[in-house]
Amino acid sequence: MDTINYYSSDTTISGLLFSNYTSEEIRRLSVKELTSSLAIDRLGAPVPGGPYDLTLGPFDKNDRCFTCGQGFVACPGHLGHISLVLPVYNPVFFRNLVNVLRGCCLHCHIIQCSNAEKYLFSMQMLYLKHGQTDEIDNLQSIYKTWILERKSLDTFYEQINEHMKLNPPSSTKVESTTENLLAIRQQLIKDFEARAFKTKKKFCPNCNTPVRRAGRVIEKKEGLFRMHMMGKRVNYAGRSVISPDPFIAIYEIGIPEIFAKKLTYPELVTPHNVHELRQLILNGPDVHPGANFVELEDGTIRRLLPNNLSQRTAIAKLLLTREKQHASSTTVMSTKRVYRHLRTDDYALANSQPTLHRPSIQAHMARVLPGEKTLRLHYAQ
Repeated sequence: MDTINYYSSDTTISGLLFSNYTSEEIRRLSVKELTSSLAIDRLGAPVPGGPYDLTLGPFDKNDRCFTCGQGFVACPGHLGHISLVLPVYNPVFFRNLVNVLRGCCLHCHIIQCSNAEKYLFSMQMLYLKHGQTDEIDNLQSIYKTWILERKSLDTFYEQINEHMKLNPPSSTKVESTTENLLAIRQQLIKDFEARAFKTKKKFCPNCNTPVRRAGRVIEKKEGLFRMHMMGKRVNYAGRSVISPDPFIAIYEIGIPEIFAKKLTYPELVTPHNVHELRQLILNGPDVHPGANFVELEDGTIRRLLPNNLSQRTAIAKLLLTREKQHASSTTVMSTKRVYRHLRTDDYALANSQPTLHRPSIQAHMARVLPGEKTLRLHYAQ
């Protein structure tokens, strides 16, 4: 039977600190920088620089670790790191981050808590550090009396400082056990968070600016969505009132022909649809179904002129012909694209304002209605 020898030590533990690794510590502990998002290749072998790189440890029971040379069972595994392009929030601290952002003023960027509450909390934590729990209650009594008397902030500072002089924090006066101190500390932090983060204030106590929380910045007419993102004239979108129509399907939306001439879809040119797309180009932008633009292989967009049939005819004949590329240009496509009009049975996204969330943005099958001016939906919608 093995015996374990214990040796006495004169060292005493004065404190314990939990923290995250810094970027420098992570790089020192890391044995490999991960540069590939692929884990294994087509043959089932780990990709170098990927998550299963052999520098981090064996991938299979027959592999050897490139760092320590041990096998699949003996290797303890080694740390790697990924160099991020942009800062990423640690998901472990999401709740704390939300509390801090919720309690900070969006104007002065300071916690929405009065200076008296901050000073009181710091002095209470100082007494707690030395184990003098009775003094914590005395400071709380001074704060409540100051609130009732409605005196100036300088008076509060004088009262607290006077009390600190009469009862200075001393490490020799330990009045509570460790368990009591931990419980009191948690309660103090909870009370301070409730005052600073959860209490709704109309004005910031630091800059006297009306409080605008994240929800208020987004919602209502003055919010980001309705003020800056909705109701604006943008490309590739049409806007009109909705009229009921019992003769269309529930999944359909009636599109006026004038809308269909402006809303386009980029369709790739292939030998199977070239004849159809040529006819659309000949129709031009004013005749439905037609086309408005043609995108060449180098990304150049040519606008189809409504009063120039010869221009549209020339472009239609060259749909399957490759354009000569300049030396400085880079080919980004292998074929042309024709921006044709919206047609029946195409799909379009429809949104009912002023809402702007997923249930209100739905895809509907379009049905082009000549002579109409409004959007048509079934009664069930």
